[in-house]
Amino acid sequence: MIIEELAEPRVAIIDDVEGDTIGLQEALNKRNVKFQFIDARPEYLKHEEHFSENVRLVFLDLYYSPDISLDFNPDLCAQIIGYYIPTGHQYYLVIWSRDVDKATQVVEILEEINLSPVKAISKSKSEYFLGEKKYDIEKLFAEINVEFEEIEKHETIFGEIIEISDEYIMIDCMLDKENFQLRRFDKIPFSEFNNLKVGSYIQIKITTKPGSKNFEFYLKDDEIASAFSREDLFKDLDEGFLK
Repeated sequence: MIIEELAEPRVAIIDDVEGDTIGLQEALNKRNVKFQFIDARPEYLKHEEHFSENVRLVFLDLYYSPDISLDFNPDLCAQIIGYYIPTGHQYYLVIWSRDVDKATQVVEILEEINLSPVKAISKSKSEYFLGEKKYDIEKLFAEINVEFEEIEKHETIFGEIIEISDEYIMIDCMLDKENFQLRRFDKIPFSEFNNLKVGSYIQIKITTKPGSKNFEFYLKDDEIASAFSREDLFKDLDEGFLK
């Protein structure tokens, strides 16, 4: 499901009523997705709690006062997102509120201050309400997946490093349990890895959008080594390929 891909490594849930988010929290816990609830009430909001580039997915409520007579403040909504999302960072926004008709105002302000999400969608809490402070979160997640899938595709594969040169890294990629493919990647994305060596295992997250493809690399433990125990790895490989 795409929501697991977007939610790694952290989700921000911004609301002034934590009871409205319990279902979200339980569903994310069930999927082992890290998150933090951010109490949007002014007296509880802690500006120093920045997640920076960790946040990939934001659930945002729009009203933060029990006094419904107060005017809606879209600047405050955008300002709170700015506490946790750095300028220009790629993230996805789900406006999860009873008043989604105000969502466009917030998105427009985010665009003005260079905090525009990759995609923003609006979901009315009332459409998922089951009674007694419960919401149909599985339905919500299913719909989010469909709408986010419309703009990009996500793929995760694993690989074993078989060669490290000054300019590139050669990785034996496991496309599935039976199919492998040698792929060469530029060395620059690996520059921050410590103790990178031949035989290291890599998780590769591939995000494909119209006109672009992005690769993210993560070091993995040796627990996946058995999947790469194959003989004669270079038997059918043209010697000139590695030169």
